[in-house]
Amino acid sequence: MGRTNEELLAKRDELMSRDIDQIAAVANYHVDLNKERQIDLTFWAPTEAVAKLFAEVCKQNEMPPHTMLGPSSSETNQRWLIRCAFKASVNFLTTKENVVTFLLFADKYDCEYDGWGTAIVEASSMIPPKQ
Repeated sequence: MGRTNEELLAKRDELMSRDIDQIAAVANYHVDLNKERQIDLTFWAPTEAVAKLFAEVCKQNEMPPHTMLGPSSSETNQRWLIRCAFKASVNFLTTKENVVTFLLFADKYDCEYDGWGTAIVEASSMIPPKQ
């Protein structure tokens, strides 16, 4: 466990504040926030070895990673990106308890949980056809 309680609480508050804006953006597309959908969770690992270990642990916890990218040589930040697919509703995922769970899960492996995203396929039905 790499972060202090104060750092974890600050990160939780940051993520929950960001979630408010993301939830509003998703709701603007008339998406049912209680409907299960694929949600991508974003994590950062400090090294390749940690990224590989964390990706394996995610698989074991039914969150198979679909993306694992290392930093480019020109980047000053040398963290590794891990994105995992997770099936849940937006409302379920963004509860305080679940945000804390993902933060602590990542921290246990010296990684950082950095939030979520989802494709809004419902938005395509809102685009008027070309004439």
